[in-house]
Amino acid sequence: MTYEHNYKFLTARFINDERTHIEATWVDDQGTTHADVCEAKEGEYTYDKVLQQMSIDELHENTYKYIKNSQINFENQLLEIGKERGMIVDLNDDMKSNVCTLVTKFLFHPIENDKDGKKFKERLFSFKLAVFENEAIRKSQDRELKAKLRKAESIEEVIQCTYEMLRG
Repeated sequence: MTYEHNYKFLTARFINDERTHIEATWVDDQGTTHADVCEAKEGEYTYDKVLQQMSIDELHENTYKYIKNSQINFENQLLEIGKERGMIVDLNDDMKSNVCTLVTKFLFHPIENDKDGKKFKERLFSFKLAVFENEAIRKSQDRELKAKLRKAESIEEVIQCTYEMLRG
């Protein structure tokens, strides 16, 4: 890309792990952005122009920030997709995500296609683990109730033990 058009420098970053190529972004007088990819070596016209605008350390810092922002954006997109599809529930917004219905279904509805009870045992085990992650339960000194909670054979027993420990 030639720069006789009086483009203004915006930013630049490395575009590969080996740090051998960069992408430089410029803006013209009409506000249109232009990207140029080149090899990151002295004598390369675009690379030399970039180094007139920023140091090599700033180029590395821009690359780090770009990667970090890309990861954050990707994670946010995944969360939005998960929420839209009902795979992720926001406990702070039960009106939209219908948390109460999901909790009730998890706790009290039978599991379909679970003839041998294996899925129920997995659900019960996961539920117990989640209960033990609760700080009040974890810090409880009531060894008898903790043992009873570990040995619980139903969701209802887990809820009863949890209630007793939290009241306690």
